[in-house]
Amino acid sequence: MNKTLKIGEIAPDFELPSWKNDLIKLSHLRGRYVVLFFIESIEKENDFSLVKEFNQRNEDFIELGSIVVGITTDDSSTLQEAVNKQQIELLLLSDVLTTVHQQYHAMHSKRSKSSKVKQKFNQKALVIDQNGIILNIFERKEQEATDLSKQVLSWMKSILTT
Repeated sequence: MNKTLKIGEIAPDFELPSWKNDLIKLSHLRGRYVVLFFIESIEKENDFSLVKEFNQRNEDFIELGSIVVGITTDDSSTLQEAVNKQQIELLLLSDVLTTVHQQYHAMHSKRSKSSKVKQKFNQKALVIDQNGIILNIFERKEQEATDLSKQVLSWMKSILTT
């Protein structure tokens, strides 16, 4: 699990519950491009803004033959409430135990001055092709204002429409 993910290798498979409580496996999404993005919690303003970014561009991603999948540490009922209240059209998955976050290096442990270990989460997105191969990895640095969904979409358009 400590192995760094690399462009060109097969994305690790996983199975997580969706906001509808359906179990979703990454391997079941093969045959189309998958944009995976990671956040800590939909209830955090900065993380929710990333969900909104991807949700606003969802139709553009669909036109490119892709599905956008958000992975968060929230439980399914929290996700269901947010989806219904905010009209989110994305596939949101619950990673309460953070195993997939760890597998995809979307979080790391950081020791504070008081020797307490704190989990730090990275806003990260990966583009995976129809065969499960990682095509690109994008990360938004802490407090960075870039629109990660726009960056991913622009990159996808550049490789898929040429």
